[in-house]
Amino acid sequence: MSGELGRVIFITQFSPSPIGHGGQHRTYQIIHDLHTTLGTDCVQVLSLPHWSASRPIPPTPPLLRRILRSLKYRLGYYAENPLRLWFKTGYFSNGWMHPDFLRLYQQTLREHDKPLAVLIEHTGFASILEINAERGIPTIACIQNLESLDYGRAVDGARKETAARVGDLAVELNVLSRCHERLFISKVEAGMVGGLGLHSAYYPYVPVGEIRSNLQRVREARGATAQEAGLFLMLGSAGHHTTAEAFAWLVEQAQRHGLPAGVRIIVGGSGTDKLLPAGATVPRLECRGRLPQDELDQLLVKCQGVLVPQFRGFGALTRLSEMACGGVPVLVSRHPTLALDVPPGVQMVEDNWEAWSTAMSEFVCDGHSIAPQWDAYLAWEQTQPNPITNLLGGI
Repeated sequence: MSGELGRVIFITQFSPSPIGHGGQHRTYQIIHDLHTTLGTDCVQVLSLPHWSASRPIPPTPPLLRRILRSLKYRLGYYAENPLRLWFKTGYFSNGWMHPDFLRLYQQTLREHDKPLAVLIEHTGFASILEINAERGIPTIACIQNLESLDYGRAVDGARKETAARVGDLAVELNVLSRCHERLFISKVEAGMVGGLGLHSAYYPYVPVGEIRSNLQRVREARGATAQEAGLFLMLGSAGHHTTAEAFAWLVEQAQRHGLPAGVRIIVGGSGTDKLLPAGATVPRLECRGRLPQDELDQLLVKCQGVLVPQFRGFGALTRLSEMACGGVPVLVSRHPTLALDVPPGVQMVEDNWEAWSTAMSEFVCDGHSIAPQWDAYLAWEQTQPNPITNLLGGI
């Protein structure tokens, strides 16, 4: 199929990498799938972080120009949802659209043949839709979250906050409605947006390329190594507020009640070293922060299982399918399992400390019983849809 369909441009807010957080892994998967479908020469990636890091430091504009630019941004922010005057939210449909990055995109269109399609990974690139519409270029939304809702609590905050966030959702749905197609990493979002009348497809996360190869090495090493009974990892970025909220809850419960006998937990990921107050300690609980990849791999080989508390939020947790691929059993809250076809090796736990404490204790005694076998993982992987090929072929 390589080269038969045409060229596409993929615009992302992340730096694609097989090493990094789940957002980077999802971006890496999309690019891998595009390369497999179209060929590497037919995929052009515009990564906002790569562009920002590589461009020369621009001279500081005159004060008046900075004031006018800031005023223009603020007027656009409040104009698209006046309810933000009541409660300031973190969502803006052009929040990722730096003027110079937009000019880079326009230059890319001028210098190359018309692309088959443009994929955007965030609705914060909304300015691109108008440019594409003028040129007859289909835009495909391949987003990782309903960002308007993922920024905070829309239903249990103050009335002003709820109204502002619902207004943000209306803005985001308008952006999605102007796209040729919508692909979601989560079945929840695909169902919700589809139920509102915008045709949507489920495009699940599956580890590919170097990510998959590394996880296979972890699986093989686990088969040749005795795991440490009672050792659990809890992995995720505390920079994402829903993850931080759930991790902080579990750490607080461990601080208040103590960990079950025989259980030791290592917490890893950006910002997780700040989950405990300065000077505070919990016996057999280590909040380590970001872990180097080689150390993380060693811990995945050594641990008995991975803990994934998560009570709310949108998108999907890449850790679930990755741990299944790596042969690592998982204890997870019920909420994340709604977003995907649950892979093998995953055991759901209710959202209270008694349930988590009991599950960890039982796991110490019999955790091997839910360890995902390779054949079971492969069978699950083969059932996962990948709509990229059919979608691009139908444009």
